[in-house]
Amino acid sequence: MIDARNKDDRIHRDISLDNIILVREPGNPIRRGYLIDWEVSCKVDADGRACDVAERQVLFHCGQCANHLTCLQGTWRYMSYNVLDKEDVVHSLSDDMESLLYVVLYCSLRWLPHDEDEKSLGAHLHALFDYSEFLVGRLLGGNGKYLFLSTRRYLEHITFAHPPIKEWLDTVAEYRCVRDSFNVSAIPQKVVHPKHLDAFWAEFLASHTLEAKDRIERVLPASSSLSYSNSSVRSTSSVVSSDTQDIQKVPANVMVP
Repeated sequence: MIDARNKDDRIHRDISLDNIILVREPGNPIRRGYLIDWEVSCKVDADGRACDVAERQVLFHCGQCANHLTCLQGTWRYMSYNVLDKEDVVHSLSDDMESLLYVVLYCSLRWLPHDEDEKSLGAHLHALFDYSEFLVGRLLGGNGKYLFLSTRRYLEHITFAHPPIKEWLDTVAEYRCVRDSFNVSAIPQKVVHPKHLDAFWAEFLASHTLEAKDRIERVLPASSSLSYSNSSVRSTSSVVSSDTQDIQKVPANVMVP
C-alpha cells in the first residue's frame, strides 16, 4: 500500500480477504502480505483521493421504473463506512486503510478462538459486514460499522483466547475513530497516510508473540435475508463468501452491467 502510494500515486479500492496473500520469504520468520488484483485501482491526487470516478452503475428495477444507483468500487463486506453511507463519495487512501482493518476484524471474529457463541457471532457478523438495504433508490449499508467505530460494538464484549489480537484491533480502530466520538465521517490524521499504521504494525509484530495454528472452524447459522455479502459490487454473477459456506444469488431485481 505504501509502495503504491509513494511510487505510483495509486490506491487499490478493493482491499478484501480474497485480494491479500501472505508469503513466507527466506530468512524472515514473519510472512509478508501482498495486495493482488489491482484492476479497479486508480491514481490519486495530492490529498489521496481517487482521480477517476466509476461510470458504471447498479440498476435497481422497481415495477416499471429503473432507478440508477452510483456504482461502488470494492467488496461490500470490507468497504469503509463513508463509502457505504455517502452518496457520490470519492474513494480515498483512508478508505483502503479502513478496509484493511475490517479484513483483520472479520478474520479474527470468524476464525480465532474467543468466547462468543456461534449463533450470536453469526448475527453480529451479518450486522457488521453484510447488511444492506434498498432505500429511496439507493443501496445502503454501514450501520453496523458506524456502531463499531463509535462504540466498538461487536468487539468490546469479546474475550479472545490470545489477548494481543484484541490489542491490535482496539489500537487500529482508535486510529480510525476515537471511541465514543460520534463524528464517524471525520478522517483522523493517522489514517490519512499508511506510515502510522505501518510503524505500529512493525512494532507490534516485533514485541508480541502470536499464536500459530489456532484457527477454529465454526458452523454459523445461515442469514435469513439476502445481502451482498463478500461480493464485489462490480461482480456480475453469484455472491460467494470467503469462508465458502454459502453461495448466495444476487437478487433478481439487481443487475450490474
